[in-house]
Amino acid sequence: MTTVMIHAGAARVRLQLTDAMRQLAQIIPSGSDPLRTLRAHKPDVLLIAVRRRDRRASLSLAQRLKTDGRSPPLLGLIDPRCVLSDPIAACTRAQADGCLQGELSTERLAALLLGLQQPEPCVIGTLRY
Repeated sequence: MTTVMIHAGAARVRLQLTDAMRQLAQIIPSGSDPLRTLRAHKPDVLLIAVRRRDRRASLSLAQRLKTDGRSPPLLGLIDPRCVLSDPIAACTRAQADGCLQGELSTERLAALLLGLQQPEPCVIGTLRY
């Protein structure tokens, strides 16, 4: 079974992600120090929720976690409120493997997990230009 580490600042988003992912993978909550949790558990996939007020901090954290260690996990950005105007550019900047925008459902998260394995960043949800 795939192990997924979830880092979400908002409790509501964290609970929605945990509930939707429960059928797909083993969940590891990030706690207060996501870097320490990442090193301790070495998950297959890392999901980071992007919040409206700290967008840059979330993308910076994503890049830091992706570049830590020799074999980084697959990294997905979760954007439930569609605050990223250009998700492909955000994925490139954060070195993420994909992004999910909009509704957090089991089907959409399963599609994201498959898309993260592709060589190009995948975007599940709405693209706005």
